Amino acid sequence: MPPQKKEVMVEQEDYSGLNIYQKLARVQRAVDVIQKDKSGFNYRYVSDAELLPRINAEIDKYGLTLYPEITPGTTTTYEYKYEKTKKDKTEVVSEFVVQADMVFTWVNNDNPSERINVPWAMVGNQADSSQAFGSALTYCNRYFLLKYFHCATVEDDPDTI
Repeated sequence: MPPQKKEVMVEQEDYSGLNIYQKLARVQRAVDVIQKDKSGFNYRYVSDAELLPRINAEIDKYGLTLYPEITPGTTTTYEYKYEKTKKDKTEVVSEFVVQADMVFTWVNNDNPSERINVPWAMVGNQADSSQAFGSALTYCNRYFLLKYFHCATVEDDPDTI
């Protein structure tokens, strides 16, 4: 007869008694330093793959939900032309700029009437308007989380000294 597997009970802390501010403060303390892990367009930045798993794990742990919403009627798209010079050759470049007002709403899942609305904005530009819209949303979400939680972004791994 094969040996019986023992079920191991992992005791989880109960955070349901914390208010939304206490929960968000704990998330902030847990994700205070994030590594810049990608580069492009002559700068280094934090990718969603580096940021989201760390923040989402803490948001889930403390029973929070974040709802991003574009404020209806605020989205604008316009063409932006500028001159770009490469090796003594100047060309006119045309891109689309997409911008909108947003509101990020934090909800305490243990007390859904407890909410925090944070006004924000999104802006993106690309040669294609749909890519500009996607860029604006991606950039907006990433930097909302980084700035809301006061995350330091470092070039090198903070755990290596």
